[in-house]
Amino acid sequence: MPARRHPWPVRLLLGLTVAAGLLGAAELGLRLILGPPDPPILVAPRWTRDGPAFNAEADGVHPRYQNRDQVPSFAAEPTPGRPRVFVLGGSSVHGGSMLDHSIEFPALLEADLASSGLDAEVINLARPSLDSHGISIIVDEALAYRPDLLVLYLGHNDLGNTTMEARYAGVTGALEARTQVLLRRLKLYEILTAGAARSLPATQAQHADRFRNPPLDASQRLLAATSLRDNLLHIAYSAKRQGVAVIMVTPISELSRHPPSGTLCPEHQGLLEQRRGPRNQPETPELDRVLAAQPDCPRLLFARGERRLRADLPGACEDLLRANDLDPRPLAASEDMVQAVRDAAQISDAVLLDMRADVLAEHCVPPQTWFRDNVHFTDAGHRWIAAYLAPAVAAELER
Repeated sequence: MPARRHPWPVRLLLGLTVAAGLLGAAELGLRLILGPPDPPILVAPRWTRDGPAFNAEADGVHPRYQNRDQVPSFAAEPTPGRPRVFVLGGSSVHGGSMLDHSIEFPALLEADLASSGLDAEVINLARPSLDSHGISIIVDEALAYRPDLLVLYLGHNDLGNTTMEARYAGVTGALEARTQVLLRRLKLYEILTAGAARSLPATQAQHADRFRNPPLDASQRLLAATSLRDNLLHIAYSAKRQGVAVIMVTPISELSRHPPSGTLCPEHQGLLEQRRGPRNQPETPELDRVLAAQPDCPRLLFARGERRLRADLPGACEDLLRANDLDPRPLAASEDMVQAVRDAAQISDAVLLDMRADVLAEHCVPPQTWFRDNVHFTDAGHRWIAAYLAPAVAAELER
């Protein structure tokens, strides 16, 4: 009597079940042997990957990814007894203030530590446009030069580059990003993508032809914050595997001088153009009336917040912060991005310096004298940040 064959849907279901079981067993085995996966890089770096990030030459190590913004070279081996600190970030750390590197806060931090009796080497490894995706790529090469501490100042560029490059935009971009968010939880996927990356030539970041600067939707903002958190975790775990301490610093921005770059309420543009009150701002009662009906218009919130701030009226800080968070074309870190830094520090057990919370608690909004634009610091801002960081950095190095 011939064996009874199951209908094809049943055979398909059995086959899928067996395949899923085998993949699950392989994933479990890989995790037990190799540990959990690191998050993959979702976004190409904003420089040409045609070689290593650092060049070690006779006169020292050159951070070649910094290009024309390259800081002076440093020795491949740290001086015995002199701890080494790497500061990583974007143009807020290096290049964007149009100041010499010697008066950016990493160099000032070294001087502040020395004045307190701690001889440490602080090396500025930031570069304009660098975000957490790029730092995830270079971190292992950087760690080869044996720092004792990483200081990470990130958040602005992860959101700003998402805006300028239209990251995660459209059906295909969002679907690809969300699929990778799911797949990145698999160690098997990490191994397969690493093998595929080795078989491909180095590629240049394709950002110039995508510079469309469209408004971000809620999905893109969520993916930007999720990617920032996961990349920070990858950086922190890479450092801690080599015994390197990590400090994460929440970013701050200028809130009261530069209005949101776009508007979600064009029907009220006439109100913004009315010449009333100090600095040509509309009177608060009119803004109160319009915002009562449309509370999420960033340009109107900014106008009212600036008016309230100049008149020392209550609610100014809340208006300005909310206007920044609702900016449809954001270039400065929103509260979601700041919270991603806090979450990454808590999960990875890194030291968190919540500069944003500390500054807002003391000043309501950061002083305008600290900024040359919305995210880049003046010399006064660099001096303040160096002094703010110094006690925490000294405490970590003296452990």
